[in-house]
Amino acid sequence: FSYGVHAGDGGVLMQNSSTITGSLFSSGPVVGSNNLISGTVIAGGSTGLNGTISGIQNQGGSSMYAGGISNSTISGYAYCNTISGSSTSTCRTLTAQIAQPFPITATDIANYENAALAGGIATCAGGKYEISSDTTIGPKKIPCDFTITGTGSGGGPVITLGGPLWVTGNIKVKNHVTVRVDPSLVGQSIMMIADNPGDRTTSSKVEVEGEGLYFTGAPGGNSWIMLISENTGASQGNGNEAIELEQGVQGDILLYARLGDIKLKNNASVKEVTGYKITLQNSANVIYSSGLQNALFTSGPSGSWTIQDWKEGQ
Repeated sequence: FSYGVHAGDGGVLMQNSSTITGSLFSSGPVVGSNNLISGTVIAGGSTGLNGTISGIQNQGGSSMYAGGISNSTISGYAYCNTISGSSTSTCRTLTAQIAQPFPITATDIANYENAALAGGIATCAGGKYEISSDTTIGPKKIPCDFTITGTGSGGGPVITLGGPLWVTGNIKVKNHVTVRVDPSLVGQSIMMIADNPGDRTTSSKVEVEGEGLYFTGAPGGNSWIMLISENTGASQGNGNEAIELEQGVQGDILLYARLGDIKLKNNASVKEVTGYKITLQNSANVIYSSGLQNALFTSGPSGSWTIQDWKEGQ
């Protein structure tokens, strides 16, 4: 994971005072309203030469790469074919910025699901599986909607993840909850996957909302929780969000929806976002963690897969 934000053909939309601390790569357009991205900004487009960037400012000597750049403030150089209304009127020669592959494939996700299944299958009640108190869970397959509900105020329950979760429905986390990686899994990360193979259009979604929501890795750093949605709505042109985070969500959290739309709004704060389409609203922010270039995702104490050395193209 070499970018704070990595988007597919759906592109990136930044609204209000949303920010990205890190670099961005998008196959689709990058559109803002004077929003700040601290690092390099790349919009490759369908050919690597015809992407567009508009209404973005960056800093620290970082450059922008796109076929067309408009109404932007570039700290470094502008590599482009055309530029207008920006801090410079000069384009340096643009070389093809070919779309970078997403770092986790459908095959990888299937492997994680199999690891979850190896931990057993939860028993649903009334079409859903609910947790509202301190619980250790995973690896586990949950064959229905999965809801974690905290208290209206205060610390709320602590949910400890011992391995991946595969939910064949929707995942919802709401109000004053702490979700953490088992402290014994030092330096490792775990995913919560929403994937209903029978409905990836209106199901297979993740929703996290409310105040007092914390996601924490294992002690020592380089440990994260990844929320994965296999919802495909955005890539098929419908308006369903695959993953939606809002209000006070924060911590060691990564978002991944290779064919879906990810929306962050209000004060939601995460460490990395990868999706077909990405929307940041209000004061939402992405603060990239450099350790993600060598992230380890685990199936539990007995096994793991390693994703390493995804480098930024120039």
